[in-house]
Amino acid sequence: MIETMINTPAQWLDASGPDADIVISTHFRLVRNLADYPFTEQCTLDEKGQVENRILDALHNINVIDKGVYYPLPELDELQAQLLVERELITSDIINCKGPRGAYFNDTQSTGITINDTNHLTLISHASGQQLQELWSALSINDDTLAGVLDMAFDDKYGFLTAYLNEVGTGLHAHAIMHLPALTMLNTVQGIAPGQRLTPLYPQKNTANGEYYTIASPTSIGLSEIEIIYHLSQAIDNVIAQERSAREQLTTTHLYELEDRVQRAIGLSQSARLLAFDEGVGVLSSIRFGIANGLLKDVSLKTVNETYMNSHDAHLRLNFGEPCDDIQCSVLRAELFARQFANK
Repeated sequence: MIETMINTPAQWLDASGPDADIVISTHFRLVRNLADYPFTEQCTLDEKGQVENRILDALHNINVIDKGVYYPLPELDELQAQLLVERELITSDIINCKGPRGAYFNDTQSTGITINDTNHLTLISHASGQQLQELWSALSINDDTLAGVLDMAFDDKYGFLTAYLNEVGTGLHAHAIMHLPALTMLNTVQGIAPGQRLTPLYPQKNTANGEYYTIASPTSIGLSEIEIIYHLSQAIDNVIAQERSAREQLTTTHLYELEDRVQRAIGLSQSARLLAFDEGVGVLSSIRFGIANGLLKDVSLKTVNETYMNSHDAHLRLNFGEPCDDIQCSVLRAELFARQFANK
């Protein structure tokens, strides 16, 4: 089943959403727990099995499970599980958990459910571009439907009860992945999203890799779902406007430097014999910038997104059906880039 998924790109990578040149994707995680069981870390293995069976039965009863695939984590090897992490379908935490647990996701990999992660149940939703409002509308329907067949842990004063204090209340995590090369180059990223958590996606990497950011709601305590989404949406829209303005400024004042950067990235993608993951991310950042500024006409953002995903180690190792060390992965990654960006 995992092998089939490798050849099926996730829908949220297709760059079809609003402002997808800046907002690569938007994501939700909504955590819930069953009222009559301890939190996952305190559950016995038998209780975890009961939780899993109860949730799977509920999914069958509301005709959800037949629209996708359920992957029991104990049946997956380490590499297969890591591939699901790379696709943001599970977290690393659930890999390290013990006992019955698993992940369900639909055929487009846009919605999913994990069972017996740090909480009993996590609803997951992904979309291309800035689609927080649309995602929440669909996710809240799924949440309400499940709440109709499962008794969730809820307190009238505190809201939904969760394994960690910062999740109590709504249990909602919302974030977007943004590409902000112009603001990064102008060194004006700091302070552009007050009230939200804006952090580099690759904080320890080089400058080009540092052009990717995650913007997230800082907490769910004391706020309703609508308030969380409203404030985050406003912040994202503000960052989009500032990035567009910065791109126009750079295109006007530093056009030759931008053209040189983009052409160097294309050249490296076509000729490199070894390409480490962080270097590949930097190349894709420059190519993405070139597409957005009209400097590359025959490359799509979808190709960039899918190349990014397929260049992760687990994707490479499973896609090519062979074990490989870091050097061999760098060779395979370079070959992937050469195929994707040949004659550009």
